[in-house]
Amino acid sequence: MFLACSIKRWCILCPPGPLTWRELREGRIFTQATGQPEAEIFPKSETEFFLKVVDARITFVVDENGIVTGLILHQGGQDIPGDKVK
Repeated sequence: MFLACSIKRWCILCPPGPLTWRELREGRIFTQATGQPEAEIFPKSETEFFLKVVDARITFVVDENGIVTGLILHQGGQDIPGDKVK
């Protein structure tokens, strides 16, 4: 099981607006940015995921106890951090 799968449903504050994650449909994980359609994210490793609909990667940040506390969105040459809010 990937770390992100244990979250079930949560939100990250990440410019330009919130991103939500939820595990749906047979363990697959989906994300949705403000004003955008839902998109599946695919695992590259336990903490790194990528999207197929846009050129973007997501790295989940974990604390010393292995709890996901946020993420870094890698897109358009930028590394945009986001904090877990839910």
